[in-house]
Amino acid sequence: MQLLLTAEEKQAFETLPTTLKDGWNISDETSTAYETPETLAIRYEMSSLKRHPQTKKILETVKQGKFEQAIMDGIPEDMLSDLFFTIGATGLSTIIKKLAAESQTDDDLAGLSSLTTIRHQLLLANASIHS
Repeated sequence: MQLLLTAEEKQAFETLPTTLKDGWNISDETSTAYETPETLAIRYEMSSLKRHPQTKKILETVKQGKFEQAIMDGIPEDMLSDLFFTIGATGLSTIIKKLAAESQTDDDLAGLSSLTTIRHQLLLANASIHS
């Protein structure tokens, strides 16, 4: 399985037990096409997610550069794509950094892998808009 991590996220990942890290391929996330604060503010204002208590809490927490895994519990799957677009690669990086340091199982790392792939796709989309 593959993880696309920034240098800072790699450092967090390296703190995990060796037995957990074994078998994971780490690649560098080198894209830098992160959203501007203005872009994220527009996405937030346009989002209907702020009307839902669970997603509003996530949006507000990530906006502050924080993340607690427990706040993701119970988020309907059909809201995830809107959530990820709204918080952008910038917000996903906040989540990824936290999970890279706190993952405890291969399932946690599989979820982390999915998030790094989603972030990478957002970064590629951002780059195509600004090129």
